[in-house]
Amino acid sequence: MYKYIIGRIVLIFVALFLVITILFFSTWIATFEKYFKTLRFADYFPFIWDKFVVYVTGIVKHWDWGISESGDPVWPLVFGKIHYTLKITLACLLFFVTFGIGLGILSAIKKNTWIDKLIIFLTTIFSSLPSFVAVWLLMLTLGWGLKLVPALYPVMTENPIEALLGLVIPVIALTMWPLSKITYLVRGEISEILSEEYILLARTKGLSKTQCITHHALKNVFVVVMPEIVNSFLFVLGSSFIVEIIYNVQGVANLFFDALLKPYMDHFYVNMDVPVAVLVATFYMSFGLVFCLVIDIITVLIDPRIKIGAKKQKQIY
Repeated sequence: MYKYIIGRIVLIFVALFLVITILFFSTWIATFEKYFKTLRFADYFPFIWDKFVVYVTGIVKHWDWGISESGDPVWPLVFGKIHYTLKITLACLLFFVTFGIGLGILSAIKKNTWIDKLIIFLTTIFSSLPSFVAVWLLMLTLGWGLKLVPALYPVMTENPIEALLGLVIPVIALTMWPLSKITYLVRGEISEILSEEYILLARTKGLSKTQCITHHALKNVFVVVMPEIVNSFLFVLGSSFIVEIIYNVQGVANLFFDALLKPYMDHFYVNMDVPVAVLVATFYMSFGLVFCLVIDIITVLIDPRIKIGAKKQKQIY
């Protein structure tokens, strides 16, 4: 397991280096192609290469991610925005995992009852509603209509209650699809496990359906659910980009948008702030890769029989 973890960490660094390289060169090439169309690639490539060497050297030696177009160091600029994105994505993770597993268990226990049908009906609706549509509907209803939560994210507030309420709309909008997926998966797995012979034997010995689930079924359910948690979290991470912009969350998504497009009159024009764009993209990818590694480790801790990174043994007949 330790060799696997070390190998994965090395692969993460290699992947991040490749991403930084591709993003740095592609953004600079796009800038030259837009503003210096008469120049050939061979004319400006040495300039980009020299800047790339200086850029990577600064990161490795001094953790210096460059200077933005505004003249501010990029790392403090991005780091000051990361906590907004982290609060929303981690709150989404806690929400859809907790309620998805809880609703899945409840639906399986109450299978074919009105509770089960209501849960299936609601999750079907949730799964069909895109996050960017959901956030707008929630802003209109819960925010401006009922005034239960802030209609726009309260960026400058010092009230912890208002800051907590500001998470309601983006968390609900981002977790509708993952919540539905986890609920369906848990319901199906528990329904199948409850029909197994060892569960039926436990029921004949006096254990209730709930006791069979908590004592016997949950471990197997968690092992199956873990890969779906990874997929759902990556979905949340990608969708949060749009939701943050619509809900006016001053996280890294808005910073990334401003690093690519600048307003002019009644439209936007492309003007890439390369250091900012590269660091934000690197943050998103590193966050996703580290989360996948953590889920792999947690899966092994839940069920030690699983050997991550183990090679399949050929059967000899």
